[in-house]
Amino acid sequence: MPPLDLQTLVGTAMTAPLPEALRDQCSCFVELDARGMAQNEVLLAAREVRAANGPGVCVDAKMVEVVRRAMQDATPVMIVRLNEAQGDDIAAIAAEAGACAGDGAGAVEFLVPLSAVEDGDVGLVGDLIEACRTTAGPGVALRILTPGGSVDPSMATAIARTAIMAGVDFLGVTMPSASGPLDLDLCAVLLSVAMEAEGKVGFKLSQGKSALAPLASLAQAILGPEWLRPANIRVEERHFVTRFQQ
Repeated sequence: MPPLDLQTLVGTAMTAPLPEALRDQCSCFVELDARGMAQNEVLLAAREVRAANGPGVCVDAKMVEVVRRAMQDATPVMIVRLNEAQGDDIAAIAAEAGACAGDGAGAVEFLVPLSAVEDGDVGLVGDLIEACRTTAGPGVALRILTPGGSVDPSMATAIARTAIMAGVDFLGVTMPSASGPLDLDLCAVLLSVAMEAEGKVGFKLSQGKSALAPLASLAQAILGPEWLRPANIRVEERHFVTRFQQ
């Protein structure tokens, strides 16, 4: 198979429409970000996700048990992002991952410990994934998010390969602003590493629903149309998922 021309694929994806196969199930790819909301707003958001058959709601760690107790069997998948405060303190991150799993979280996200990686310690990414797998258990999806606009392709490739070898479930990209420009070049690099892993990892772009069309187009070109399923690809929206259906 000839090497992928990622630059050409990115250029095409920038203006591509949403793949036709996804047009009737858009809400199934959009996670709702309820982080930083008050308890009543988080519960409302979780109920909206459930009603829209959305794939999950992103909440603060302290809200996981609150949502689970309030919604019980109707609780949607809850996603928690951890090491924004702990940095690269693996023991602290792993302990919190285990606590979130015990409270009912379905997925835990981590930001790449960028300062350590830039200093040459890309192995810390694998250590982080393995430590959190031990505390959170096999039933919780682990995701590693790389900051957009901050790493070169070779570093991004090393991060992704290390994470996959350690057993990560999702690669992803997070952007400084939900309304800012997409870093599709970084997405393309990470998706090509997912292809190396035979598509056995998912991918999340931590940006709004408007990012779904270019991301899905890019992913389809790299991984094939059969990979474009809600289990594999996600974006993150700050507003209610049900608004996507209006």
